[in-house]
This record gives sequence, C-alpha cells and structure tokens, in this order.
Amino acid sequence: MQNHFNGTKQFLALRNNDINIMLSHMDSCKKAVDSTIFKSSIMLMLYNEIEGTFSNILSELFDYIIDENIDFDILHSKIKNVYLEYYNRKIANNLAELLNFRNNSDLKSVGYLELNKYLKLYSGNLDARQIREISKRLGVPISNEIIGDNLVKIKNCRNRLAHGEISFQEACRNYSENEIHSISNETFAFLDMVLKDYNNFVCRQIIIN
Repeated sequence: MQNHFNGTKQFLALRNNDINIMLSHMDSCKKAVDSTIFKSSIMLMLYNEIEGTFSNILSELFDYIIDENIDFDILHSKIKNVYLEYYNRKIANNLAELLNFRNNSDLKSVGYLELNKYLKLYSGNLDARQIREISKRLGVPISNEIIGDNLVKIKNCRNRLAHGEISFQEACRNYSENEIHSISNETFAFLDMVLKDYNNFVCRQIIIN
C-alpha cells in the first residue's frame, strides 16, 4: 500500500529519536532531582509530538485532496461536510455564494491552513479521545488496537507545566523511570497506528465510488 503521509512519518521518526535520547539521559542520571526534570521534559516533548504529528496528518490529508485534484462530489460524505461548514462560515450564511460553490466546487485553494481560518478542527489539548472524535468527524476510523489511555496523562501534565501550576521538579516526581518509558512507548505506538489508519482511509475510503 502506498504511503501518502511521508512527511508526517519523517516528523514522527525524528521526534521519537529526540525523546529516546532524553530517555537515555534520564536512565543514566544519578541525581533524583535531575531525573525528575528529565521526566517532566519528556512528558512535554511527548505532548508536542502528539500535537505536531496530528497537525501534520491533517495538513497532508487536505494536501492530498488538492494534489490529486479530487472532485468535491466524489469525496467521503464526512469530508464534504467539513468543506461545506468551512464555506458556510466563510461566506457568513450567504446562500447564493454557497450555491455557487456547489455548482463550481474548486478545492485547490482550500488547504488545511485556509480551513483553520474559519473552522478549527481542534484547539489544542489533544489526547486519544479527542483524536478519535476529530477523526470520526472526518470519517476516519481509528483502531482500538491501542487505546492510548496514557495520552490524557501527558496532556494534563503539559497543561499544568504550561500554565505554571507546577514546576518541572514536581510534575513527574511520582512517576518511575519505567512508567515514563511505558508512557513513551505507548505514545509512539498510538501515533503510528493513527498514521496508518489515515493512510488506509486515503487509500481506500476518501473517494466514494
């Protein structure tokens, strides 16, 4: 099967490598305080990886529609609904303009960044549940092979760090090194699964025959 998300795949590999380097430093750290700071830093890096990977996936999904010059009328119904909602918000409920779009639906200028000007597919605070909800809205089925329960822990830790509610020395002091490894490995596997599910969608379901 062709891989339509090579940019995201490369992004994910680089971020995994960065986090694995930090995990190695955490494992070799002798001071408990320094180890805790490494743990908190890894959690922050994991959240950045989650958000960056999913943003790249969405960007490449809509780039694919443009690059392949896919006609609006043959798109999956959920993708159609996203475009219609975008146009409806952009033209402020001008029915004549919306009808004009339906009669001449050129999607070449409507990439992910343009969509996001009027239609926020998500606004941060990503975890496994939200990724599944957004994907369901787009018609993309996400496997339950990996549930991704640890992603909510990552999100909550990141939010507390980002809002200054807790210090890097405090945020992950109750997590063992083994738990940080487990959380990291689950995140890597979950994101890889989501990437494969989006690729399967593009290859098999984005066009309704």
